[in-house]
Amino acid sequence: MLKLLLISLKDLRLMFRDRAALTFMLLAPFLLTVGMGFVTGRFSGGSSGLSDIPVIVVNLDNDQLGDVLAEAFSSQELADLMEPTASSDPEAARRLIDEDQAAAAV
Repeated sequence: MLKLLLISLKDLRLMFRDRAALTFMLLAPFLLTVGMGFVTGRFSGGSSGLSDIPVIVVNLDNDQLGDVLAEAFSSQELADLMEPTASSDPEAARRLIDEDQAAAAV
């Protein structure tokens, strides 16, 4: 236990001796948080910056799990984020993605 305490004290002294490293250790998490906030648009108001992402939902499963997944994409919780469109043709969904009319197909 004493060895652990001595190693910890040595590391703390070393850390506080190097002011540049100490400043970087304290400021880096704050700057990363602020930067990610600006990138995602969290500081620009109530909206997240991402909204109405066009998504094609192709349910080829025709089973309960596929229906649940299709309902999840059409749910009210995701209504502000996604704009899902149901389709039965995966090739048509792929074509819409290639033409940049949809962001993803599920």
